[in-house]
This record gives sequence, C-alpha cells and structure tokens, in this order.
Amino acid sequence: FKKPMSDHYASCEKKMARYQNNTWNDLYRYAEAIFSYLSLKTKIAEQLVPAYRTEDRETLSVIANELLPALKEKTTSLALLHRSLWMSECTMIGWCHLDYRYAGVAARCETAMMLLAL
Repeated sequence: FKKPMSDHYASCEKKMARYQNNTWNDLYRYAEAIFSYLSLKTKIAEQLVPAYRTEDRETLSVIANELLPALKEKTTSLALLHRSLWMSECTMIGWCHLDYRYAGVAARCETAMMLLAL
C-alpha cells in the first residue's frame, strides 16, 4: 500500500518547522507553507475522486465547504509570503506571472466549490 502523498507533505511540513531558528528562517518558513499547501491539496485530491465515484455526498460536502475554502486561504497566504521573499531578493519584474498563477489557483478553488454545491 502506497503512503498517501498528503501524509508525506505533512511530514515535510513538520521538518521545515524545526529548522526555523537560523539564518535561513524565511526560506524554511516558505518551504513549510508550501508543504502545508501541498498536504491539503493532495488530501483533497485523494478524497475527491473516490467520493465522486461512490456519490459520497457527505465527503463532497466537507471538501466543498471546509477543505477547498481552507486551500484558497492557504493559497493566498502562500502568495503573500512568496511575494515578500520575491521582493526582498528580486525586482518587481516577473512577479506578475506568479500573481496570475496564484490567482488562478484561488479562482479554481471557487469554481470547484460551486461545482460541488450543485
């Protein structure tokens, strides 16, 4: 039996939290946020298809009303953290492409919530 990826990412998130008291604190905090985001995203993916196939409306409701809003919130938090790091190391040039990507993920969460509510 394969270990679910959500568990793997949650484990990585915990590891990154342990390394935050050093010179690279901001990068470890960013890595922790990425793993937290990935853990939730893969948890949704692991539950969504089986729930849809078996018409498990209770699980689909939890995904639509709890997990996807949490993922959207994590996406926004991750984008803000990433932007802060970007601006401290780079110029504004190029950030607009990442802005589109983060906004696209947040919009996709909204659409998925709407579709699951139907």
